[in-house]
Amino acid sequence: MNRVLLVRHAEPHVDIDLPAAEWSLTPRGVASTQRLAVTLKDANASLIVASPERKAIETARILAGELNLPIEQDERFSEQGAEAGQFLTDYAEFRALVRHHFDHPDKVVLRRESSHAASERFAAALRARFDSSGRATPSPPVIVSHGRIMASWLAALTGSGAWDIWTVLRLPDLLDVDLDTGTFRAVNIPLV
Repeated sequence: MNRVLLVRHAEPHVDIDLPAAEWSLTPRGVASTQRLAVTLKDANASLIVASPERKAIETARILAGELNLPIEQDERFSEQGAEAGQFLTDYAEFRALVRHHFDHPDKVVLRRESSHAASERFAAALRARFDSSGRATPSPPVIVSHGRIMASWLAALTGSGAWDIWTVLRLPDLLDVDLDTGTFRAVNIPLV
């Protein structure tokens, strides 16, 4: 089976004075990532590849320390529209904007990138992780990324709705993706 283990970063401390890419993990986020590492111990992962955003790197470092795995960074796993911009403090307004973003995948709704373009960027980064035959290494990589871009890519892979995927993702979350069948399953993580 050709697999990828997708991890959505753990809970960040929201600081409206900083770009989201600079947010660090909360103590609860650190604790839940430690629990996630226990869940990943039997996955036989080969490597952790993380978005360079601080919350993703901190999540990856905790996992790497617990699992004794190397970490690489790949900016193509960064969140869609991750550059600095206006932060929406009204969560309902933010959710409505994200819904519009997913409902119009070819339109730029959030900053400078459409949902479709973000999905293509994510897919290209994954393809780069495979050898020339298109097969993954025997041990799956762990990709630490972000909710919107993960949901966009998973929707393209499975034909599911990106909004439906995004609304059930937790902080952190672990998804075991079978690239041969175009399916995924959420892995139960004991959270804090």
